[in-house]
Amino acid sequence: MIKIEKRTYIQLFMKIMVALMLTMIICLCTMSASCKIQPEGITILESDYSTPKLQNIRLTGPTQLYLEFDKEITLKNLEITSENNPNDKTSVDISIFGKNTVFFIDCGREFSILDNYQFFGVVEDEKYNSLTFSSVLQGFNANIPKLKISELRSYYQKPKLEFVEFFAESDGNLAGMVLEVFYKTEAVEFVFPPVEVKKGDFFVVHGRKMDETCINESNNLEEATYKDAVPEVLDFWLDSDAKVIGNSGVILLRERKNGDLCDALLYTEPDKTDWANNSVKEAAVLAVDSGVWVGSSSVEDAAINKKPSGTRSLSRDFSFSETSSLDAEVSSKDLWIFVNNGNATMGKENSLVPFEG
Repeated sequence: MIKIEKRTYIQLFMKIMVALMLTMIICLCTMSASCKIQPEGITILESDYSTPKLQNIRLTGPTQLYLEFDKEITLKNLEITSENNPNDKTSVDISIFGKNTVFFIDCGREFSILDNYQFFGVVEDEKYNSLTFSSVLQGFNANIPKLKISELRSYYQKPKLEFVEFFAESDGNLAGMVLEVFYKTEAVEFVFPPVEVKKGDFFVVHGRKMDETCINESNNLEEATYKDAVPEVLDFWLDSDAKVIGNSGVILLRERKNGDLCDALLYTEPDKTDWANNSVKEAAVLAVDSGVWVGSSSVEDAAINKKPSGTRSLSRDFSFSETSSLDAEVSSKDLWIFVNNGNATMGKENSLVPFEG
């Protein structure tokens, strides 16, 4: 039988206890806090493993970029590449920027409206959590026209398609302006190409693309030859073969991607008591909070899309604000009329003959 002295037992016990304590410290560090090894030992830092989030990125001028994050970060890298010329690259000097949540950056180059640009960046928060992001933006449009949503038809029966019509109240270029359609859970977006419009012009965005004759027009107004195209005006087409303009929903028009709202339309069928999903609800709230839609964000304050058909539509009454106290710059359900049979006027001046059914 092997005899072990009492002192040896004590030494063995102490070694086991020290090992257990070190194991517990390491476990606590990895489970509930972040740790940093320093010469003095282990320093316990506040627990935070959340990656920074890029909440907004947009161009605010010919050379200016706006970045917004959900927490204070440090810019580690920012590079810009032209899509038209991949060799045209710019590395932005980020050494002048400290920690912040919002950054207004002069990129030292101009962003042409005829080009798209990829923005690649790396940021880091104070806990060393990093985010790598990539986003493509169309060049800055300094000549945005004043536009109004003027008519909507949510009905589909081939060859008649759903559509959103716009009216230009000033000259300008559509480049980079964004139409957002909220009906299903995921919004559908259309970014307008570089096309000049004149004051008084109507143009149409059709609700789906049926075949190769559905061409986004620029100079030739007869280039799109699908049966529902309008020869006298610009025709554009949402890139979908399914229904994306519903009988109830929200339409938003932005100056540019992630930019300010220019106009909005909240519309609903008569029997609806709520919006179909959170995506539509949030769009309605945004329209009201931005000031382009007057009233609440509920369906009670939406324009009534009574009984859609191929010859009936929701039409905007542009004369209403001239005879009322309502600001002509904004919209509300009072400005919209569901017009009678045969009075849908896609691409033309609106009819104001109300539906009699």
